[in-house]
Amino acid sequence: MTARTIEQTLKFDSGLVIGDNLVEFTKGDRTRRAIIRIGARGAIYGLMAPDAGDMYSAFDRIKGDKWASAPGAIKLWGAKDPEFMKQFAGAPRAVIPL
Repeated sequence: MTARTIEQTLKFDSGLVIGDNLVEFTKGDRTRRAIIRIGARGAIYGLMAPDAGDMYSAFDRIKGDKWASAPGAIKLWGAKDPEFMKQFAGAPRAVIPL
């Protein structure tokens, strides 16, 4: 039995729906939140919550186990914007261990 990729886990094992989903990734004692967007045709994009020292974030395409800049991705300069950061608050739809 082979391990699932991050893409497969997000699509099939996490209970996410088409559209935007708040997800928490965990690895050891570190957690990171992200907005995961699943498109109607199955494409998956992720917007990681900026860390305290980060100035921006951008949607990345998730393919297999890789996160790559989406073609034409717009960098969001929202790390210091409380309205932008509100979208990462609340209970996540899924917690994904890495």
